[in-house]
Amino acid sequence: MSAGTVSTTQFDATSDVAPDAVARGTLAYADASTQRSDRESPAGAYRLLGDLAPRESWLQRWGGLLVALLITALYAFTLFSFWAPAHVGNNENGYLVGGKQLAHTLSTGFKPESPLEFVGRMWIYHPETQTNYPKYPIGIPILVASTMTIFGSGQNDFGAVAAWAVSPASATLAVLGMFFLARQIGGTFAGLASMLLLACGQVFFTLAVRPNSHAAAVCVIVWGTFYLVRFMQTASLWRGAFAGLLIGYACMIRYTDGLLGLGVGIACVSMIRFTRPVAALKLLTPIVFWSIPIAIQLTFTKIAMGTWTSYDSTNESQGFGWTYAFYPDGTGNWNTMASVLNDSGLFFVAGIGLLGSIWLGARSPRVALILMSWCVPSVCLYASYYYGQNVAVQYSRFVMSAMPALIVGAGWAMSELIRRAQLMNTGESSRVVRFARRSGMPLACGAVVAIACSAGVARSLGMTPLSASGSSYGNVAVATVEFRNLAELGKLSAKTIPAGSMVFGCEDDRLMHYLQFVGEWQLFSIDWFDMRRTQGLFRRISQDKTDPDPFDPARIQMLRDFYSGKDDAKLRQLQLDLIKGAFAKGRRVFYILDADRARRMDRVAQQNGMTTRRLLISDDLTVSAFTPTPEEKEAQDELYKEHQRLRPQGWTNAGPPAAAGKWIIAEIVTAPPPPPPAPRPAAATRPAPATRPAPATKPAQ
Repeated sequence: MSAGTVSTTQFDATSDVAPDAVARGTLAYADASTQRSDRESPAGAYRLLGDLAPRESWLQRWGGLLVALLITALYAFTLFSFWAPAHVGNNENGYLVGGKQLAHTLSTGFKPESPLEFVGRMWIYHPETQTNYPKYPIGIPILVASTMTIFGSGQNDFGAVAAWAVSPASATLAVLGMFFLARQIGGTFAGLASMLLLACGQVFFTLAVRPNSHAAAVCVIVWGTFYLVRFMQTASLWRGAFAGLLIGYACMIRYTDGLLGLGVGIACVSMIRFTRPVAALKLLTPIVFWSIPIAIQLTFTKIAMGTWTSYDSTNESQGFGWTYAFYPDGTGNWNTMASVLNDSGLFFVAGIGLLGSIWLGARSPRVALILMSWCVPSVCLYASYYYGQNVAVQYSRFVMSAMPALIVGAGWAMSELIRRAQLMNTGESSRVVRFARRSGMPLACGAVVAIACSAGVARSLGMTPLSASGSSYGNVAVATVEFRNLAELGKLSAKTIPAGSMVFGCEDDRLMHYLQFVGEWQLFSIDWFDMRRTQGLFRRISQDKTDPDPFDPARIQMLRDFYSGKDDAKLRQLQLDLIKGAFAKGRRVFYILDADRARRMDRVAQQNGMTTRRLLISDDLTVSAFTPTPEEKEAQDELYKEHQRLRPQGWTNAGPPAAAGKWIIAEIVTAPPPPPPAPRPAAATRPAPATRPAPATKPAQ
């Protein structure tokens, strides 16, 4: 019997389904739910997946779609209310500057003119070509480069701003895709609940406004899985191709998302009828198209860097193992993973999602297996990752790509509970009891969604004591103020400093990571001309060169060799030579520094026959933090202490947010020659003394 048909002979007086439900025609899903949907379509060349969701009226379908579009629009408005086209993160620098390089040169590589020219921390050095590449795959740089190509890639073009919108735009599309995916499996309620749970989750909401990889990865995975389910239902070639491309592109964004190929393979194999092996060739479509982006990524990395992945250079490709998951003392990353997944990851619904995915296996083992293959390998992999740390968003972000699978499971489970409650036989109970039974489950499920969503948003905005931290990483409200100020500084800098100039900045507050994307400048950090400030970087080299490390050992070793035998005097002379060389080439030289460093730079210029011309002094633009009120400062200090308490032993950072500072943009120019000395006035000559007339002589007698 096919799904959607109703047989009154299936139900008797002992059934827990109301007898009048058959007559009302509301039992279509109840009949279908007694069968496994993947037994549909017994005839034909493929084992097609049957309808998973219940039949719904056109009002439910179109009304739900209208509500979903409204939620999507409101979510986009909310994200862009907290969005700022600026960031100081080293990860974000790799994605954005790599994309800018790709737009300009068709390669993410950057070859500096000097070993001391600024390169972001998350770049790797290729010794043979002396070129630096971002440590990450090329998926996000391609999106950034495409945006800049469309809207302009110049220093003051709109493309330099639009590139920052890739992440919130991807997050918005991911939320909409979540509705279609969950509705395809569990109906309209499941779709609406799932999109809300994804949109308002702490880790997703926090990272949706950051220009990194996570939102875009979730977007292509969600839409790719939606088209994969549709391919299983229709065997449509274009749907299979689109599903393969999107899921394969996720690996071009995050290497570990290549694990999703397991789900693609499960979907294709499960559709094969072994009595028709020739027809099964069509089912290779998703696999073939999934492999295309991965082949592009591997080929590019091998040609450009000489390794199959850019993580090979830092040994992070080998940074997975059971020794990280299970420590000898009984702890380990497995405990951390379980904690953050149920907390900042999917607060209040992670367990429901896992149970729902298992329960879904009773209706459609194939879909349940795809959801499990989407989630479980990624969670297990990062539970065995060397970079485990119990700091909310900073760790749960690693498995953000897998969270939609659990959300779909939770949405389906709640939708199924509501349907079963509404079909429950209430016997001779009063209307109040029947109403309570039929309305209680929707209210309970709605409460679960409301609690999870409100907690996620409140914690992302720092509105509760459970927030991740008072820093800009885990607090969207703090980040908005901080990065909008930074964006204003970047806008003024781009308008003030012409392209091609030499610019000095400071690396302590990671301002340079932002400036490298904003302007077409040759950047230098004044900290690199001070031997004391370079020692911390050199200590990053592990004693064992095979240990995984976020920083590229080859690049740091190159810098160690460069600094060998140099002292502060030689470095100061090198800095002066760079400035004079820029003058000789007709380049202008500027600095963007805080007040203290600006005074030091002024002294260096004055002591070496140069002077500075200040172009902008700003008292209200801050980079390291916003200016808090005393109450906010006290609250942030408490959050910082809690943040430090949660860090592993031995972890250090720069400390709590700094106070606001004065940022100065100035140009270094050659001091004009001293004016020639004024000629001395000629000495006044005394008039010759008047000669007395000779006395008259008496005439001779």
